[in-house]
Amino acid sequence: MHEALVEIVRQWPSFVAELLTDRLGVDLPAYQNARLEPGDLTDLTPTEYRADAVVVLRRRRAAILAVVVKVQLSRDAAKQWSWPVHLTTLRARLHCNQRRYRPAFDRLRLTGDG
Repeated sequence: MHEALVEIVRQWPSFVAELLTDRLGVDLPAYQNARLEPGDLTDLTPTEYRADAVVVLRRRRAAILAVVVKVQLSRDAAKQWSWPVHLTTLRARLHCNQRRYRPAFDRLRLTGDG
């Protein structure tokens, strides 16, 4: 059954878009075609991804939530591509939920007077 379903997708890639829109109600962006790409997602060029800190909330020994801390003093459009790597890597390592919060530090004034 597994291979039959995979073969349908391989032979008919646009079927995935149809499932997403027709069955799941997902609003897809406008596109011209659906193309099958290699399924091997191994990254052969090692890239180092570092957080400023990682805080893990635990219940007994089990990790229940992980928070990735990255201090950004200015906007960096490239971060939209690296944030998902941080989150999915941490999720796979700890087997727990993780969250990305985007506080509006540009509206927050940090001062030393408490």
